[in-house]
Amino acid sequence: MNIPQYYIPFESGNIYVHRVTAPGNRRAVIILPGRSMSGRNFWHFDPGTGITHAEQLAESGIDVYMVDALGFGNSTGVVRPNYNRIYFAEQIATVLYHMPRYEHVSGLGFCNTTAVPLVLLAQGWLDSAVVMSPTIFDTQWCQDNPAMTRLWQRSATESGFWSTSLDLLIEQQLNKVSDSEIGESQRVATWHSEMQRFTQGYTSYNLNSWTAPRTWWLDRITWPMDHDHHGFDTAMLNNKRILFTRGEHDVEVPESWFDRACGYFDNANIETYTIPSATHFALWEHGYQAAVDRVREFLLV
Repeated sequence: MNIPQYYIPFESGNIYVHRVTAPGNRRAVIILPGRSMSGRNFWHFDPGTGITHAEQLAESGIDVYMVDALGFGNSTGVVRPNYNRIYFAEQIATVLYHMPRYEHVSGLGFCNTTAVPLVLLAQGWLDSAVVMSPTIFDTQWCQDNPAMTRLWQRSATESGFWSTSLDLLIEQQLNKVSDSEIGESQRVATWHSEMQRFTQGYTSYNLNSWTAPRTWWLDRITWPMDHDHHGFDTAMLNNKRILFTRGEHDVEVPESWFDRACGYFDNANIETYTIPSATHFALWEHGYQAAVDRVREFLLV
């Protein structure tokens, strides 16, 4: 199996791409980061079987491209101050332009990158889209939920970078939020060593933490508060195939948010899947195979 790494120049930086491919594959998926972590943390993750989720997809006929957009993971260079979904989509479109030609290309976003594959699908860059734990809002929602928008605004300033670490992820996100519904961790035994392996290789790694653009974290609310649309004409999603997934115990993305995302784009051909026994981070947990299988099934149609 061929696993090359390469860079795509974009403005004043370089977008890092990690590719997992197999000979003869005619389908591909381009995988985006989440709020701060590379898509490799989720899809090039080995749950202890000796084969990563991305390698599973490649062996079944789907080439995988895991992209570190500017400001994430192993990308290099400087990002614009106004890091929004259109700027993000422009980067991914540049990667798509330089990829080999495939019969079918899908985009996969996670939580904070919900809007990006949908923008690209509407623009015609993609044939289908997958979003795990969709997080997207409109102007009315932001107006009706001022406490939530203020909380997010306090969490991230309008410039610079948002910083975190493995210890903070465990303490603030996993123990207090994601695992709270189930009561105990569902993560596989290899999780900690795999996370160390990825984050210690990040360009932004400084022995204790890694960073991501703070303005990107705010896009989920700044965009709808500034625009009365999602960044594209939703009519362009007519009959387009979209898969939305959510863990059964996903505290970060409640079912009402999931249903709202489906309602925004109900003119599309939307499929949904609830990952059994999973939290927000299903791909790190014992039920990971159900999530991988459902995404693979969708991508192969």
